[in-house]
Amino acid sequence: MPKADIDFSDTSSGGGYLTAGTYHVRLQDVQEADGREYPLWVWIVASVEPESFGKTARHTTSLSPKAAYFIRQTIEAFGGEVPQSIASINTDDYLNCEAMALVIEDGTFTGKDGQEHPRYKVDRLMPYMASYVPRPVAAPAGAPPDDARFGGDDIPF
Repeated sequence: MPKADIDFSDTSSGGGYLTAGTYHVRLQDVQEADGREYPLWVWIVASVEPESFGKTARHTTSLSPKAAYFIRQTIEAFGGEVPQSIASINTDDYLNCEAMALVIEDGTFTGKDGQEHPRYKVDRLMPYMASYVPRPVAAPAGAPPDDARFGGDDIPF
């Protein structure tokens, strides 16, 4: 069996960041950051989809009383229940919980290579429903029967 000493110091699993789209994600971490007037919580999510597995994105919420709605929306996306009163929130309770993340482009940044690159962020988190199945769209009034609209064999002539 081969053996080696390998330095993994500056590496990570999956690597990279999610680009614009909707993803099934899992909460990896929540970090506190300084905001203008109130602290911020930065929710770090990672994709669990095969095509983008391990790629991450960030969702920032403010602890401003005026922004409580956005923290409520985030907690509910991860399956938590939020009372209509003051509550103590421990973000560790939501680690490894799953949600759907809508990732959007949010401007650009200059990379180490001196080039402009797109910047992405989670615009919104929504509850993940494993049983979700898209509903068929009903045909508009007066439309021909399904088989005629989609090239079926029962053509009426």
